[in-house]
Amino acid sequence: MNIDNITTNSVFLSWTHPAGNRSSYGIEVLGIPSKNLTVYSESVLVDQLVPGNYYTFSIFAIAGNGLSGLTTVNSTFTVPDVIDIMNIDNITTNSVFLSWTHPAGNRSSYGIEVLGIPSKNLTVYSESVLVDELVPGNYYTFSISAIAGNGLTGKTTVTSTFTVPDFIGNMSIDNITISSVILSWPIPAGNRSSYGLEVLGIPSKNLTVYSESVLVDELVPGNYYTFNIFAIAGNGLSGLPTVTSTFTVPDVIDIMNIDNITTNSVFLSWPIPAGNRSSYGIEVLGIPSKNLTVYSESVLVDELVPGNYYTFSIFAVAGNGFSGLPKVNSTFTGE
Repeated sequence: MNIDNITTNSVFLSWTHPAGNRSSYGIEVLGIPSKNLTVYSESVLVDQLVPGNYYTFSIFAIAGNGLSGLTTVNSTFTVPDVIDIMNIDNITTNSVFLSWTHPAGNRSSYGIEVLGIPSKNLTVYSESVLVDELVPGNYYTFSISAIAGNGLTGKTTVTSTFTVPDFIGNMSIDNITISSVILSWPIPAGNRSSYGLEVLGIPSKNLTVYSESVLVDELVPGNYYTFNIFAIAGNGLSGLPTVTSTFTVPDVIDIMNIDNITTNSVFLSWPIPAGNRSSYGIEVLGIPSKNLTVYSESVLVDELVPGNYYTFSIFAVAGNGFSGLPKVNSTFTGE
């Protein structure tokens, strides 16, 4: 007795014509459901079976008076049913968690084929599995099928995802100017399609970058900025951000005025430079020399020597101590 065309709910049986005569054939189907059939040819489609179930088929020839010959026995599993839905949850840099619905009928296990780098094949005995040891930011396709006790496999259900890109270990800030900074970072482990850069400050901005460095410009002098950078996978999944901060360099002071010159003092004033600053530094060159920190746009420099020559250099200072270019002016004190 041959078994062909096995599906989820049917099998096709065929057999050779026995020697002599018979009026019919009797077929006993043992399994769930069981059934008894009477057939008048040498083949039959046995249907309305349960996916993934084990069935035994006993066939015998029947004479006109109902006498039965010896039985021939064969058995098989039906094909397991397809898995309707496979969910991907808890995606990390090196693992994904797969879960799926219990298919109709029975199965002894599930086969999972993981396509990507690395590829792997898994056999699972429940309706969920953690697939680990993956590469950050890589694209993976997961094919799952139910497997019957004899190895017959059902149709596959397929889904895909990227893993989360890896963390960027370190971000450097270089070439800080009054309106720009250059950011650079190492290539993270695994893969990524781009980088996302969030600039927090005034102005704030969001950038997408395709290399491991970027010039962030159109910033405000002397402002404080925080830079968040993260790798992005091909489907938009983002890795954890790496964060660093800095002030831009304060702008130059355009004009410094010297007024009210006396024998031992001068009065300096200047306009507010563009952008921001936390203070001003003043370097007084002469005898005596001195260094001052000022928090407004004017200062009385006293305790000078009558008739001496003094040079005054003033520069804006950012919150982290960055200094802008100095503005220089000179004068003699009165005698």
